[in-house]
Amino acid sequence: MSLDKEIDLTGNLGRDPEAKYTDSGKFVCNFSIAVQSGWGDNKTTEWFDCVAWEKTGEILNEWLRKGSKVRVRGDFKQQYWLSKDTQEPRGKIVVTVKEFKFLSAKKEQSDNPYNSDEETQGE
Repeated sequence: MSLDKEIDLTGNLGRDPEAKYTDSGKFVCNFSIAVQSGWGDNKTTEWFDCVAWEKTGEILNEWLRKGSKVRVRGDFKQQYWLSKDTQEPRGKIVVTVKEFKFLSAKKEQSDNPYNSDEETQGE
């Protein structure tokens, strides 16, 4: 029996993506998205760190910018540590993006060949 840990999120980028090549020559793109839930005074925002590798990362790095709305699906891992200052426990969820869909207005990304009604699967 396989236990897949997948998550599907829709949100907006909090900052421009950051991209680089690893020492082994693989392209990696990192970004964070804000996911809102609730209404009125009960509205909350949760932040998720995302990482996209190779061709998926290249596409996302080229077309996403701060404020872009995107849907991502992928595997996730929870990371925990102690704060250096207060020694309080901290944590975050990191999503390895496998599929994505651009959701920003068409006019914002009119030249984007990946901006369609279908999800794009990473490689």
